Amino acid sequence: MSIEKVMAVLAQPKEAPPPLVDVEQRRIEIPYITKENKVEMRPVRLYIPTKAQIPMPLIYVPHYEMADDALELRDYLGKGWMVASPTDFHNKYNGQLTDDDLVFNNAALYTLRKLPEVDIDRIALVGGSAGGYMTLMLNALQLGICCSLANCPVTNIYYNFYKYWQDANKLNQQALAELMAGEDAKATSTDKHENLLELMQNVMKLPIPFLAGLYKLFIPNISNFPDPDDYERWEAFSPVALTELFCSPILIAHFTSDTLVPIDQISKRFTYDKPGDSLPENFSSRLPESYPGKLKYSLEERLPAEDTRVECLEAEVVETEGKFRLTRTSDST
Repeated sequence: MSIEKVMAVLAQPKEAPPPLVDVEQRRIEIPYITKENKVEMRPVRLYIPTKAQIPMPLIYVPHYEMADDALELRDYLGKGWMVASPTDFHNKYNGQLTDDDLVFNNAALYTLRKLPEVDIDRIALVGGSAGGYMTLMLNALQLGICCSLANCPVTNIYYNFYKYWQDANKLNQQALAELMAGEDAKATSTDKHENLLELMQNVMKLPIPFLAGLYKLFIPNISNFPDPDDYERWEAFSPVALTELFCSPILIAHFTSDTLVPIDQISKRFTYDKPGDSLPENFSSRLPESYPGKLKYSLEERLPAEDTRVECLEAEVVETEGKFRLTRTSDST
């Protein structure tokens, strides 16, 4: 999908969702121990359908916040599920994904399953991207999860953040330096708004513009791995190395053209042989076979074949009356 279509989809105004009806909202402060050995508190918000039978099933959305304007929230509540997610989310938590944020989400789920309103046999996890990573980690860390849905999850911290993101960022930095050098040579405006607009336009010309915008948020996770050659530590924080601990059904949805979380770490069947026109010819998002231990495998390779099903659903973005939508064209197994 072209960057223009992606931005057009993201720019579409969201329709106002229907108001929440017969739903109690509750805030719970979760204590957890930070890597500095301090006890801190972070809040979780619960949405509880007041007419549902107690105990009720729980959906926990880890890492990112599910706000009250989310359409899927209404779907879950309408089916009688209680929904919980972190609230008061700050971008700094993205940089704590593999340490304090992991500890907090583990503590939050542990606390939630102790509530008298929760049916402990029906607890599900739903998360995307960094939240998808957290979903898989919690699935491995805690017994009793009935199922999990992970959208575009990071499964290999070593590959995704330490290798792939840093290599991609070098490409972005080099391209941005060349663009800015050209702009400086012809710059005449001193208007800050125009300069900011030009900077944003230059960012969109980079090989991987989305990564350029998120790189600084997530790269602090690397400080949690002071010894890059301590591969056992990389494995301990990577779901791909923890598949033996998965003990409930997991559904993973991903995109073949994801440049933030390359699909090769999920399945090696669908990675493009050559990069798209917007990427340098020698750039690769393939997961190297030379990585040590379990870090060289895709998640599919680490899962039991008899219990794993993989499907590819082909789709395209089409425009109708000025609106963009994703249309399924075909599918294959």
